[in-house]
Amino acid sequence: MTTLRSLDHLVPPAATAAEGASASSAPRAAVQAVPHPAPQREAVQASIARANRALAELAPALDFQIDPELNRVVIRLVDRQDHRVLRQVPSEEMLAIARALDRMRGMLVNQRA
Repeated sequence: MTTLRSLDHLVPPAATAAEGASASSAPRAAVQAVPHPAPQREAVQASIARANRALAELAPALDFQIDPELNRVVIRLVDRQDHRVLRQVPSEEMLAIARALDRMRGMLVNQRA
């Protein structure tokens, strides 16, 4: 008959005590993320241009762009032979919904002002 036994004998007691003490007494401020400022539009566009150049050799059908109305990154998988979009993230439908919501939000703000 096989009996199950604890695995506590594999962990030294000093390590167990230290882990318990550090977990309960660790200051929460040490694990909080430092806020970073939002990147500038020019920096994002430069990064996208670098990514497009780098991926041209590895994945010639991958294209990054910024939607001019929403200022969101759009990734497209394009067939280079006939320039047909095979896949897009976010989809064109989702972009249309986001644009419509953005316009409605603008109308609500204008009505309250």
